[in-house]
Amino acid sequence: TEPPPDLADKPLGELNDLEIASLTQQLKESEAAARPLVGTLEPLDHLAQEYQPHTPYRKKVARLQEDGWTGIRRARGDGDCWYR
Repeated sequence: TEPPPDLADKPLGELNDLEIASLTQQLKESEAAARPLVGTLEPLDHLAQEYQPHTPYRKKVARLQEDGWTGIRRARGDGDCWYR
């Protein structure tokens, strides 16, 4: 659901606590509808392709593959992802 136009256009500094809570809840609901809590299993190659060759992160992904890891599952980055 979209926030009312007057609320969406209002500067953040002018919002009261109830309006901030309402916007926060709407944002959480829209994010929940767009992404699952935990994604499907993806090959580690997908993660490696997100980084430039010869970078420390790409080397770490290669190390994971050498150690026998084959995939990753991405968690929704909503602040609660650390315990999923």
